[in-house]
Amino acid sequence: MSHKIFHLISRLYLFYFLSSTFITPVQADSLPMLDEILITSKHSMSLLSSSAGDIRILSQEDFSRLNAHTIMEVLETIPSINLIERGTPGSQADIRIRGSSIEGVLVLINGIRVHDPQTGHFTMDIPVDLSSVERIEVMSGGGSSLYGSSTSGGLINIVTKKESEGIVSGLSIGSYGSVNLGMSIGKQLSKSSYSLSLNGTRSDGYKKSSELERINADARGSFKSNIWTITGNIGLLNKKFGAGYFYAPYPSFEKTFTVQGGINATGILSDRKILRFGIGGRGHGDDFILIENNPGYYRNTHYNRSYIFTAEYLSDIYNDLYLIIGAETEHMGITSGSLGSHSDLNNAVYGELYKRVKKSDLTFSMRFDSGIRNENIFSPGFGMVIPLSNRIRFKINAEQSFRSPTYTELSYKSPANIGKTSLKTEHSSIFNTGFNVTGKNKEFEISLFARKSDNDIDWVRYTGDNTWYAANHNRLIMNGVEIKSQFNIFKKWESGFNAVVLNQSVKGRKGIESKYSLNPLGKTFTSILTGRLFSSLACTFIARYEEPMTGGYRIPVTMRLSRNFGNVKSIFSVRNMFNEHYEEIPGLPAPGRWFNLRMGYAR
Repeated sequence: MSHKIFHLISRLYLFYFLSSTFITPVQADSLPMLDEILITSKHSMSLLSSSAGDIRILSQEDFSRLNAHTIMEVLETIPSINLIERGTPGSQADIRIRGSSIEGVLVLINGIRVHDPQTGHFTMDIPVDLSSVERIEVMSGGGSSLYGSSTSGGLINIVTKKESEGIVSGLSIGSYGSVNLGMSIGKQLSKSSYSLSLNGTRSDGYKKSSELERINADARGSFKSNIWTITGNIGLLNKKFGAGYFYAPYPSFEKTFTVQGGINATGILSDRKILRFGIGGRGHGDDFILIENNPGYYRNTHYNRSYIFTAEYLSDIYNDLYLIIGAETEHMGITSGSLGSHSDLNNAVYGELYKRVKKSDLTFSMRFDSGIRNENIFSPGFGMVIPLSNRIRFKINAEQSFRSPTYTELSYKSPANIGKTSLKTEHSSIFNTGFNVTGKNKEFEISLFARKSDNDIDWVRYTGDNTWYAANHNRLIMNGVEIKSQFNIFKKWESGFNAVVLNQSVKGRKGIESKYSLNPLGKTFTSILTGRLFSSLACTFIARYEEPMTGGYRIPVTMRLSRNFGNVKSIFSVRNMFNEHYEEIPGLPAPGRWFNLRMGYAR
């Protein structure tokens, strides 16, 4: 234990030593505390929640300051998110929020659901490049009262740029024969705009069966009239990668293809009334070979799809009393050689009432879902924010959440994993409360949260059996604390320290080993330092301490150095700087030290 503490402190001390030795001042507003949205409509492409929700926002300014190149590099700076990248970065990633399962996180693009009905392993197959993103919003803890199934952990909303002008291109080379080439072009007209991005990556991989080929293209457009604003996006993502030990101890290989698109239309009917429509769709294909050199032994092909249409009305009824009502219909299905062919239709209505009482904010939300598995589910929610002073706010919110089993959990069958058609729907009660304190050049927030899940869905193993089985734990209780802070240190260097500590208990546990639900990170601490070494060299240090509930710990550290040469920006990065050796997935070593040099041009 003493060695662990020394290991952590020595590395954090190195950051502060470097900071105090080489720092030149930067602006005090750098790396800002991620803002909260007061109240916005769902298809305005912002998360629909009062400030009682635990929402964090990362903007283009933050992407640049962090010297991030991918959406994953942005998300890994948030401590409530446990991002598990399988194999070579860019191949596949599982995502969890506050100890949820990978199925308990819902991804939105411009406010429209883009979840994968087959499995949460494909949730982050997002055909959007970071260069196309305006901001990323993360809401930790719930969301079913407005967004429906699969939000026990939270939501991630990726908002693409509405307007883009000029040309941006980049080339990067890195360890293990990694090469990335990307380009985007945009044009702004008087009432419309359009843009196109293309990005390609290849890598030999850091070990056997970890090679990667990846191509991504996305296009966006917008149009404005006196009343209506229409925005749209479409993206394609094609990947081929070594998947050794992803799901079973075999040298596997996988090919996936994703297409996603959506259109939002917003009409300003009057200064007090707004009408919105949203339509979107996603298709995902997957070709999985268990043993790469012997495809005939076991091979699975799947194609799943989902289509969604929403309509929403927002009205300022009277004197800071806002009403939002909406309706949503979603069709989803799968065609698979092993899972069979399935189709489901879900219809929902939802609403939120927001009221400002003196200086306090109150919200009441409700959603009714009907259709999936012939179930009718009500998901109520409540939120309140009370200012205790000019700098201190108290907030509290609670809601009911749920998630339906995926097609994989219901029907999958292989030598390593077997689904269960009689799985029950998972239902959760979620509670959050906390304080936010702001001051000059500093901010501090603490949140206490709890989640009680009945019929928690998981994959488990039993004594003497190497096969994983889908099952429901009777009851899972997760509670914890999250701390977020930001302050200036060492001649105005910007520092952020964040922490999440979880505690878990389970009743009616199934199996002796859990694949997902019962093995979250127990403790997560992140430290981010940004500033300038000398006068022209900007730097970013990110240290992340992770301690799984199953034991052990790891401290992956990332360093990025950047410098501008006119319209050209160069970024040198070292991922896993101290070459930590660890496994986030049993039998699958995480990549070691990884170097990368990127040159970007913008005009």
